[in-house]
Amino acid sequence: MNAPKICCIAAFISVLILSSCKDNGGISPVQPPEEEQAVLNFKLRKLNVAAFLSITDPGMPADMDESKIQEYFGDRVASFVPIEITVKADSTVFVKQGGLEEKFRTKWEEENKLYVYNDHDKSWTLLGEKTEGTFVLKVGFFSKTVQGASRSSTLLGQEYALDSYDGLISDQEASNLVWLSIDLFYN
Repeated sequence: MNAPKICCIAAFISVLILSSCKDNGGISPVQPPEEEQAVLNFKLRKLNVAAFLSITDPGMPADMDESKIQEYFGDRVASFVPIEITVKADSTVFVKQGGLEEKFRTKWEEENKLYVYNDHDKSWTLLGEKTEGTFVLKVGFFSKTVQGASRSSTLLGQEYALDSYDGLISDQEASNLVWLSIDLFYN
């Protein structure tokens, strides 16, 4: 190689090195306050069936025997219930059986209430509450059979923080709703 090419390459490398170094004036990036950096980890301790009902007439729900949960929901409950929860400043991760993870945008309000963001309607919904080291999450499961003139259809579903079946029933349709509400306790 000749000297002019070597000088050009050296000058080019020097320019690259000098332009990549940036002096930020000794200012370090802003760190959020210590409490916002805290990561909370919870493990499932207890599952409590709050309600297991059959609703054919909205005004007359009937209690059902908990031994029939498997008959109506199969492995759905075990598959949907998080066994671990990790809460960060702006997000929450649910870990389920088999290592499946769900991540949500969340925020704390009133120091102990965790809200989840609903992208559909751009709102925040209460997800769970923390008291004295225990986090309580409510989960609702439903099996709705609608009777039509020539056929019936069944809809199965579940949702975190679904604490009422009111939005699942209508006076305008002949249906049977099986409602399961579970409180989950983590610490």
